[in-house]
Amino acid sequence: MIKLSKVYFSITLAISLSSFLEPSQAAVILRDSTIAWQHHRYTTNADYSMKTMTTVDTDIVGVQFAGKVIENELFRIVIVPEFGGRILSYYYKPTGHEYLYQSPCGTPYGMGEGNFYYNWLMVYGGIFPTFPEPEHGKTWLKPWQYTVVKSTPDTVIVKMSMTDNSEYAAHPGQFNNGITGIVCDVQVGVYSGQSGFSFNVNLTNPGTQSKKYEYWTCTTLTPGSDPGNTFTPVNSEMIVPMSTYQAAWSTNNWIGTYGSTFDFSKINMLSEWTDMGIAYATIRSDDYWGVINHDKQEGFFRIADRNITKGVKLWTWGKDAVNANKFIISNGGKDDYIELWGGVVMHFFDDATFNANSQLNWTEYFYPTVALPGVTAMNNQGGAFMNLVSNAGTGKYDLTLDYSLTHTGAHYTLDFYTDQNNLTPLFTETMLANSMGNSIQKSFGSTAFTNGVNNLKATLKNDQGEIVLTTLKQVVLANTAINNPTDDQKLVRITNRVRNQLEFIVEGGFSGELTIYSTDGKRIYSGSLISGRQVDLQHSGIYIVKMTLNNRIFTEKIVLQ
Repeated sequence: MIKLSKVYFSITLAISLSSFLEPSQAAVILRDSTIAWQHHRYTTNADYSMKTMTTVDTDIVGVQFAGKVIENELFRIVIVPEFGGRILSYYYKPTGHEYLYQSPCGTPYGMGEGNFYYNWLMVYGGIFPTFPEPEHGKTWLKPWQYTVVKSTPDTVIVKMSMTDNSEYAAHPGQFNNGITGIVCDVQVGVYSGQSGFSFNVNLTNPGTQSKKYEYWTCTTLTPGSDPGNTFTPVNSEMIVPMSTYQAAWSTNNWIGTYGSTFDFSKINMLSEWTDMGIAYATIRSDDYWGVINHDKQEGFFRIADRNITKGVKLWTWGKDAVNANKFIISNGGKDDYIELWGGVVMHFFDDATFNANSQLNWTEYFYPTVALPGVTAMNNQGGAFMNLVSNAGTGKYDLTLDYSLTHTGAHYTLDFYTDQNNLTPLFTETMLANSMGNSIQKSFGSTAFTNGVNNLKATLKNDQGEIVLTTLKQVVLANTAINNPTDDQKLVRITNRVRNQLEFIVEGGFSGELTIYSTDGKRIYSGSLISGRQVDLQHSGIYIVKMTLNNRIFTEKIVLQ
């Protein structure tokens, strides 16, 4: 049995090295592959319920799937139609890193606990469709039909299909949508010269009656991982454009009272997840969400119409799962990744109504980001992060514009404005999209900006002159440095209580927003600014503290020794 686990890793290594042996080319390639995996021994009945399960940690068996590999000059994905219709792997060639989780050894768990449709579950990883029930649904372990829709040198599109035509008679009671007859078609598209792929979902209710159903796309994200060793470090951030979340189940209610709303900045970092738990998005202001691994400055994001896929579910096993042993049965299936879901309803078990003889279609777009410390704008063309900070003591302001764009090698024109309605840019610059990201840094005197509200705007145009990405940011600047405070600025005092710990004292009961950056622009902390707020910084050094309070923005450079 031990030999089997070693065989798994040797296969994984061979696959991960293959891209370095292939010539760089623009053509998109589709090929067959055999995918090897392993799991603790179990057997199922014909209805997919659990029949037998080993109790011996070393009782591990190998399995093989007929996989499909699609790759272009930038990335390679691996599709496993016969086990849940999933995209198992996204490998980005410029970084040599994996962005999706793959369990090194599957372990069935949750048997008889009533949490899943078949009364048990086993994590494999990747990205996969879930319907017509929530919590992994009915089809996560079923074979999906597979067809090639298009295969040309610049485009490959494949389709995976499943019809809901069966039912597990002993399913837990909350899974009550029955046999819906709904057909789910997922088309995966890979295109030459693009770092992202499309994931088009088409649902059809061919029946004469409306049906209750749910659809969710499950993603298990580990951007910046080494192939064969996928995990999410605790210095990873969940990027969702919202200010609050709704708490659901968590161990000892650490994530908050069930159904109550809390500040999202309290759980956006994996390091803040005391244990496993579930949270749901509240109101989102944009169509993107994803994860950034700040250790590697690499991320992975999903773009989709939030008016159709309204819901976002957040789940992790907790920060301590990074050290979990996947080969021990008592581990209970605990895995070290961030799991984000996009669904047609706001919460699991809400149910949507699918009208008779109707269809619902949308496209989800997935791609990696490199050297992007945060997100101030994002669409299917790429992501951007804009930051403007006061260079303390110099009277100047430092502007940073970071981009991670999907069309590598494309030419763009960047126009930066100090007023969103201004027709004359402060500067214009041409840019060639780099597979490892682009960064533009400028320094300006205080006369370049207004003393007060500045509605900053950066537009990115392609070589046809079309605006493909617009980044907006409102910044309130004061010519007086925070070290010589005005009456408003006296509202905040920063003290260094103990080594590498800051405490913020806010007078008058005011509250605001707090962000702390390293000198290279990496966001170290973000959260609410309230009196008594304490922030523990891991290392000594120089930090930029940005405080939004009383409708004004102040920055201060802090030196911790």
